[in-house]
Order: sequence, then C-alpha cells, then structure tokens
Amino acid sequence: PAGLTATAGNGAITQGTYDATTGLFDIGTLNIGETATLTIEGTVDVGEGGNAITNITTAASGDQPDPTTDGDDLDESVVVDANADLVTVKRLVSGNPTPVEGDVVTFEIEVTNNGTAQATNVSLTDLLPAGLTATAGNGAVTQGTYDAATGLFDIGTLNVGETATLTIEGTVDVGEGGNAITNITTAATGDQPDPTTAGDDLDESVAVNPTPVIIADLAIAKSIVGEPVLTELGNYVVTYQLVVENTGTVDLDDLSLLEDLSTQFGSAFVDAGNLVLVTPPSDAGSSIDLNSATWNGSTSIEIIDTTGGRLLTTGDSFVAQFAVEIDPRAVTDPLENQVAGSGSGVDSNGNPILDSTGNPVTADDVSDSGTDPGSSNPGDPADQGTSDDPTPFDPPPVPTGEITGTVFQDDNDDGVQQAGEGGIAGVEITLTGTDIFGNPVEMTVLTDANGDYTFDGLNAGNYSVTQTQPDGFDDGIDIGDPSFTADNDAFSNIQLGFGQSFASNTFAERLQGASGNPPRIQGLPPISISPLANLLNGFAGSPGPIYSGVPINGNANPLSLDSGRAVTGGYAAIPEGDCCAAEPVVEPCCEPVEPCCEPVDPCGEAMPYQENLVQQAVEMPTDEMVVAPALLEEESVIMDQQECCEPIPVDQCCEPIGDDCVREPGFLKRFSNWLLFR
Repeated sequence: PAGLTATAGNGAITQGTYDATTGLFDIGTLNIGETATLTIEGTVDVGEGGNAITNITTAASGDQPDPTTDGDDLDESVVVDANADLVTVKRLVSGNPTPVEGDVVTFEIEVTNNGTAQATNVSLTDLLPAGLTATAGNGAVTQGTYDAATGLFDIGTLNVGETATLTIEGTVDVGEGGNAITNITTAATGDQPDPTTAGDDLDESVAVNPTPVIIADLAIAKSIVGEPVLTELGNYVVTYQLVVENTGTVDLDDLSLLEDLSTQFGSAFVDAGNLVLVTPPSDAGSSIDLNSATWNGSTSIEIIDTTGGRLLTTGDSFVAQFAVEIDPRAVTDPLENQVAGSGSGVDSNGNPILDSTGNPVTADDVSDSGTDPGSSNPGDPADQGTSDDPTPFDPPPVPTGEITGTVFQDDNDDGVQQAGEGGIAGVEITLTGTDIFGNPVEMTVLTDANGDYTFDGLNAGNYSVTQTQPDGFDDGIDIGDPSFTADNDAFSNIQLGFGQSFASNTFAERLQGASGNPPRIQGLPPISISPLANLLNGFAGSPGPIYSGVPINGNANPLSLDSGRAVTGGYAAIPEGDCCAAEPVVEPCCEPVEPCCEPVDPCGEAMPYQENLVQQAVEMPTDEMVVAPALLEEESVIMDQQECCEPIPVDQCCEPIGDDCVREPGFLKRFSNWLLFR
C-alpha cells in the first residue's frame, strides 16, 4: 500500500509466483488441505505520522466454484504514530564552573528526536546571557540557522534519532567577579506533538570567581643528594637537585633557569652534565622540557629547553638533577652555588598578564639551600635565615693510598714469612714513580724492628718499590701483589688508585752462605774476640776464620768470619782434604761416654774422642765456650762431598752433668760443622 516502501522481504511466497508490479499472486494448483502464503512488507515512509496505511487483497479464486466467502479477511490497517519526542539538553562544555574574568565560557544545546515520527519545523530560543561577551564561536550550529539577536535556533525537520546542536559562547566580562551567569533555553518544539518533557535540561550556570590578586612568584630549592663520587683523576662528581615550584596565583610561562657553574666555581669547575627531569610536573596544563643535550654548566646556557615546554601552572612543581665534576685541589673555601630562575605570568588562555602600567607581570628567584622551595629551609645546615641562601659544597680530603710490606729472613726459602722467621730491621726501601698529576715521587724508608716498611699518603699513580740488598744476606723470593711486576729486589708497574692499599709485599732474604739447612742460628750475644780467634785457629787446623755469613758483634766492634773457600754440601767447615784434622769441642758440662764419631778413609787415624773433648773443656773459660757439634747426626755427614765419619746417635755420645746444660731435643740436628758462640 501507499505509505510503505518495499523491503527485501516483500513478495515472499510459499508457492507459485508473485508480481510486485501488478500484485498478482499466481498460486497454481492448491490441493485439498494445502495452504499458500504471500508476504507484503514495507517501511513506513517519512511523513506518514498520523496516517492510516491499509493493505487490501482480493479473495483468491480458481477454476472451481467457491460456494461461500465465509472466513475471508481481505484487508488490514496500521495507524502511524505522529509523536516526535524532542529532548533538549544544555551542557557546560568549557569545563570550569568557576571561571574568572576574561575566561571563555561555552554552553552547548542539543536537541534530539527520540520519538517515532519525523519532527518538522523544530525550533528553540537561547540568547547569550548577560555577563558574557560573544566570541567568534557563539551561535555555531550543526543544522538549521541561529539568530544571535533574537536567540532563535531554527532547526527545521528533525528525523527520528537525529540531533541538532547549538553553541553559546562568550568571555566573562570584567566586573563579573562574584556573580553567577546562567544560560537558559526554551524546549524545542515542532509540528508533531511531544508527549513528554522527560530528559529536558534547559539551563546551566557558572559562578565567576572574584577578581584574583595577581601574584607571579617562583621558588627554587637546591641541595646536594647522595655522596660525592671520587673519579680516577682525583676529582669529585657531585649531584645537585633543584625543586622548582610556582608559588604564585597565576601560571608562569617562558620559564628560565640559569646555572653558570664556571663562574661560580672558578678553577675548581671541571665539567657538568647528566641533566635529567627526575619528577615532572603533575598538572596536565604544565609542560617542562630540559636542555639536557647541550647544557654543560660552562656558560649561562638555559637549563630549560627554550624550544620546548616552559609552562608551569599555579601550585605545580618539578624536580631536576644534574652532576658537576669539581677539582678539590682548587678549592680553598666551600664552594657556594645558586640557580637563578624567572617566568612570565599568563592567564588561563596563555595570554600575558599585564600590570597597571601595561608591563608584563613576571616572577624571579635565586635558589635557597634545601629541599623545600616554599620555605626558608630552617633545618638545612647552610640556612642563614633567608630564603635565598646559597648551597655550599666542601670537598672531603682526597683519600691517599699506601704500599706496605716486610723484609724478613726466609729460613726455608719459600718466600712466605712463617713463625720464627723474623723481620730484618734497617733495610733501605725506596719508592719512585709519578703520581696521577704528573708529579715525580721518590721516598726512602728503613724497615722497622719487625722488618716492616710503609709508604703512605700516596696519590694515585704508577710506582715502583726497590729494596737495597741488606749486607750478610742473599736475595730470596720476593712476593708482591699479583698486579705488580716482580723483579729482583723490586716491584714495578704498581698502579695505585686513590685510597687504595697494597699490603704484604715481602722481600725474603737468605742468610749469606746459608743455602742449605739450617739457614741461620739466631741470637748471638757479644763474645770476646781474642779467645775466639785462637780457638778457631786450633779448630780449623789452619790459620784464619773458617766460616762466612754469621755476623758476630762484640761489645764494641763487629766481627765477620770469612771462609777461604766456597761453602758447599752440608756447610763444610773443615779445610778441604783434612776432615779429621780438627779436634771437636763440646761444652764441659756434657761428659762423653764413648767416641761420637769414628773417622774412616780418607780421614786418617781415629783420634781418642774423649780426650779431645776434655782437653777443650779444660782450656776454655765457661763464659767463652765454643761448641763444634761433633758430627753427631743420625745421617751421614757430608763434608766436601766426602763421608768422613760414621755417626753415633747423640744420646749415646754424652751424658748431661747439670740441668742448665741440657739442650732441647734435636738441637744439634743438621748443625754439623757450625759454630755456636755464646
């Protein structure tokens, strides 16, 4: 029927054919009890609201007579709803319900057809309220026309589900501070009835804040965070922190932060960098970018990137940090430092705020030592009672290094000082090298009573430590830090850092001529020289001292015994080729019980051992006793590569006479051919 537009389902049949143009439904043959169906379907046309749409069909006919029309229902009608439910809603889209003078206030009015019928000749009235001055955006519409003079918003036809929008916008007038500005619209109407006003919101208000006191204020706090870090070059890297806050009543744009470290620190300034924004501003309206790429503190280069964001809104803040390298050797007094900052006041639209003379309102500040830009930081160590106290830095002393070690007598020649291996005093140790600043360094010390030496107070650098070989000793194994280069009596390539310590760098020494065992007999007290010389002559069977390497100090003059030949084997002390020429000497308090040593070829005839012992004991004063261990060992005694005597165990050789004569077990072991003076 008219008023409907066919859909895709129009003309659907269960049997036969249908011609939508003529309306003919040709069913064909229909058996008894069968049913054939035709579907007529269309969409109600726009403008049919309030109309009745009737669909009429003819009665079905065929070749056979139809005796009755009973049961036929040949027409059906619908009445199209004519209601247009127009919903009118006003909203504040500028967001701020409490604007100030000069702010832009924007209202938006939306009209939506939520009804079932097309609405025609739709309109409403909405005037810009008093207290606002229209902007260029006032009266903007998405459909129809708007007359700002009368406030008429002529929408025209509004189909079902469609929305038309009107914008009412203006700037808050001067003098409106403290007033409420309300925008009221009439409800939209049209030709069709609107059955309800549900959903309509026809007014919206803003409360204008009183005219604010314009204060442009910037506050900066500066502090040192963490501990200064010492570099390999002996400089300190110090991390400074800036807390910058807008403490005024207006936003600040064109923010500036200047940090001229080269001027403030003078020759102590080395470098600066690592500028980072630790905590960005929290307000979405703020925008701060740092000049991290080019700022180095050497000149008045902006910390803030002048090509990026430089806006800090009222009450907002940010935290930045940067590192400065400082030469502590150029510092005589604590280094004081301040950052200078500034900004220009702007309104909420970013426009400059001018004072009564027409000049821009600006803010500036120099940093105060501390972490709170909103106070004078009374608890800060550098507080001087003002809000602009400089931030001081007093470099700690640069830590120095040391190299220590020991010179000792290495009895077992393993390079490691062990119990009983005493230090050698008075040995000259020299340190040479160049410190990290290019200064030549040369120091000489003598080892102390324990054989220890120390070089302290050293700057970082490259050094060598050299020992002057002590008299009476042969060079042993020198052991230093694994990083050193070890040479004979020297350690070189010592790379010492600031505050670094290298300890236990030892020079081991062997008693001269004592290449076998034992290397040395400790603790020789003063003796008289003349009786000793006579005794030695008789003992050796030839004139002159017989042994080298044991310094014998008298009460006044030192005495050294030198052998006339090289000492080899088991410390031979008897002249070559005459191993039995000397008479052994023992302490008189030890009485022999049988010969302790029977000479064998080529030693010659055996001598009465007991007689020689007694003879020597009688001839010597007790305070000048000299003992020649009587070749008493459980092993064969090697003398100049010759086996001279068959050993007899010590406990079979002598019997002690008094307690003061008893020696500790093994005292004579491996002491063959040595002289013990006491």
